[in-house]
Amino acid sequence: MNASAANKYFSGPYLDAAQAIDHHDAERLSTVSKGLDLNAAGREHMTLLWYAMQKKDYAAIQTLVREGSRPDGQSVENLGTPLHFALMNEDLRLLEAMLDGGLSPDWRDADGANLLQLAMKSDHAFDAVKMLVARGANVNARDSIGGSALDEAVDTMQPDIAIYLIEHGADPTGHMNNGSSTAWAVQQTIARLDPEAKGATVTDFSLDKNGQPVATKQPLPSPGGTAEGSEMLHKYGQLRALMMTKGAKFPADPPAKVREQMSRK
Repeated sequence: MNASAANKYFSGPYLDAAQAIDHHDAERLSTVSKGLDLNAAGREHMTLLWYAMQKKDYAAIQTLVREGSRPDGQSVENLGTPLHFALMNEDLRLLEAMLDGGLSPDWRDADGANLLQLAMKSDHAFDAVKMLVARGANVNARDSIGGSALDEAVDTMQPDIAIYLIEHGADPTGHMNNGSSTAWAVQQTIARLDPEAKGATVTDFSLDKNGQPVATKQPLPSPGGTAEGSEMLHKYGQLRALMMTKGAKFPADPPAKVREQMSRK
């Protein structure tokens, strides 16, 4: 994007703000953005925050968020919100700039999911998690169904992150509202990764001599039978050992039993 692009998207005082971004002049941007609706879109749905992100002007991003631009709004088709884009992007300076501008590391979406949980979906999840933890994110925050960042790390097969979270204060003894505990999820994952575990099956269909479909079931190898699966099993074993030192019970109680215990309280 060249400097003249500001005229394509903005006019009036918004153009002044965009030109300040073009010149990487955060002080002027702060001045001219006073009184503007920083969440309003110009032409082609462009907002000043998206403009600053495209220009990779991190100081401008920080300034705009500080002055009232909401990174969790301003949604764009196929990109989502600026915050979602920053969470998924390998350039973590985008997220860092938003945090510097006042975005809470404990921000939650409408379902109560926090940034730590949402970051698990990124290809750069570990780096994002480390940044958020360093910024003081609550590692034990739970969403509307009782899930935590630790649960998300376990469910998305990221045991290294799960270990990191526990080492930084995450409680491994908790459970979700349906009674499924972190320990139960780890136990089930280890069982699935066992090289001797029965694998899933796939069904192939062919036609017999009369033209009728015939189903043939073929077993799939256990994921734990591969080198990658073996390494993952080892990491989940390390996670289980750490959880036990922090008070988690193994073998873990099934969700039904946990629900029964919950009903008594």
